[in-house]
Amino acid sequence: FMASYLHTMIIFAVLITMITIVYIKVYSSDEIYKFLDQTVSYTEDQCNNIYSTDGAGTDSYYQDADGNKLMACGPVAGNSQGSYLTMLSGDGL
Repeated sequence: FMASYLHTMIIFAVLITMITIVYIKVYSSDEIYKFLDQTVSYTEDQCNNIYSTDGAGTDSYYQDADGNKLMACGPVAGNSQGSYLTMLSGDGL
């Protein structure tokens, strides 16, 4: 009984520690929301510069040769205010 109780306490302590580190300290929901909100505000030129190897946008991998987006940057077409976090999207319920 004591061994089982002790092992369970250790497992819970490790789980609580990992959850605290990952979800509260490193990537809290506020930080994720801030990053996604910042991503929506980028223009197409800024996205090209971000996803280029030289920073000037000349060799960007943001779009393919046909102009289709390869990376998530800028507003989302069909979503409310172009947001990544919305329930009011064209493909939503």
